[in-house]
Amino acid sequence: MPRTPREIQSHSTGSPIWTNPIAFEKDAFCFVRVRRARNPNSYGANWATDTPDSDLNLSFRLQQMTSMKVNPDGRFIRLTDSDSLRFPLYLYGRAGVAYAQRRRSPPRCENTCLNGGFLMLDDFLGRFEWENAAEVIKRVLPERSFVELRPRSPRLSLRVRDKVEGAGAKYTPGN
Repeated sequence: MPRTPREIQSHSTGSPIWTNPIAFEKDAFCFVRVRRARNPNSYGANWATDTPDSDLNLSFRLQQMTSMKVNPDGRFIRLTDSDSLRFPLYLYGRAGVAYAQRRRSPPRCENTCLNGGFLMLDDFLGRFEWENAAEVIKRVLPERSFVELRPRSPRLSLRVRDKVEGAGAKYTPGN
């Protein structure tokens, strides 16, 4: 079982390759994808959808466009892994087909989220998948509930000041 996206062959034209100065090898942001069981009653892709290309490309773009140093390998973890507390952000891909196991995950996953960590849920195909993912997350964070953020919500702090263009799409703030 691979531990990093680098251990999987690219499905596109190849993944970017970079290194960090030796002083930053252990002091770098690491993109982490959650490895998890798949719901046996579900259809569709598993936790590894779009990996390794999406994982490595996002990591490279963060390194390229910010002052952050980013781990060039990334990681795959289970939320129950002993070192899961080391990472501030997790991608839970195809969260809608996750398997709601009968036992609750150890408290370390809950503590990561409650201490400022982010769990990004991705790729839902319909209401059933959203409800299934919500059930799985509720087992990890039973005292918490989801809050829908509207575009003008004060909880959102992203502010776009200039016109942003890209990939054929144009966005003008306020539209």
